[in-house]
Amino acid sequence: MAYKILNILGYYRAKKAIKHKLHGRRLQKEDAHRKIEVAERILVMQGTLLNRKTDSSDVIVSLTSYGVRVSDTLPYALYSLLHQSRRPNRIVVWLDNDNWNDEKLPDLLKKLQALGVEFFYVKDLRSYKKLIPALKMFPDNVIITVDDDMYCNERLVEWLIEAYEKSDKRSVIGTWAFAEEVEDGRYLPYSKWKDKIIPGSNPRYSLIGCGGILYPPGVFDDEILKEEIFMKLAPTADDLWFWAMEKRQGIPISVIANAGYGLNVPVNRIDAWDPGRGGSLYYLNGIQGNNDWQMRELIDYYRLEASKV
Repeated sequence: MAYKILNILGYYRAKKAIKHKLHGRRLQKEDAHRKIEVAERILVMQGTLLNRKTDSSDVIVSLTSYGVRVSDTLPYALYSLLHQSRRPNRIVVWLDNDNWNDEKLPDLLKKLQALGVEFFYVKDLRSYKKLIPALKMFPDNVIITVDDDMYCNERLVEWLIEAYEKSDKRSVIGTWAFAEEVEDGRYLPYSKWKDKIIPGSNPRYSLIGCGGILYPPGVFDDEILKEEIFMKLAPTADDLWFWAMEKRQGIPISVIANAGYGLNVPVNRIDAWDPGRGGSLYYLNGIQGNNDWQMRELIDYYRLEASKV
């Protein structure tokens, strides 16, 4: 009887809400402390850990950032990239030229720039800046895209390169995928697709643009660079644009063996724990369903057919 009364009065809901709030505060406190430690390490680093050759043998890590994330998360993601077990030759950051230049970079990023991280300022293509400018500048190189809000697993680059070296050199390789859901020969809405982290190649995989994706040189044709089309059909869904380009060209997709949800750690775990904060693309596209209409636009425009596998 007491339980029923307390439940009616909302006691247990209030208790759960308090626990939820306290957990969030603990995450924020722990993450703020880690940021301080990482910032101190960045400031005492000397020289460069990157071996830039400026030829087709360079492995490029490419990422973008925007708004407060440029100072709030990007420096810490870059720090994790400089401490990879197999370091890339170049780490390239693309920022929009309406808001950023070398003079406006936060002090930590200026320090990272002195350590070898490269910053380029380009037209604001939103999340497409992660890959599109890199494809134009480095058409003959392996390009790995990563997130600006994650501490990358220290072996991420190593695992992706190892998988690439064992592959057909034509497969796009990632750490986390969705599996296309099909019914009566037609794609179901993206919101009905399911997470998949089973290693290996699968014609129904769609790589999620988080965690790390490796793009071999020369796998895409020039269609992928058509800004007027992708900004019209899928303005906030670069993942789906790349999926559509892979589908229309029959590019194989595979997931590495070392895949998983805990592969990389969010710089601000509270944002991942509460995805509504900050208007992230994951929240807007995935949870609010914006991916559904953008996927339909791409399917109709390119007349993409669902896999029969």
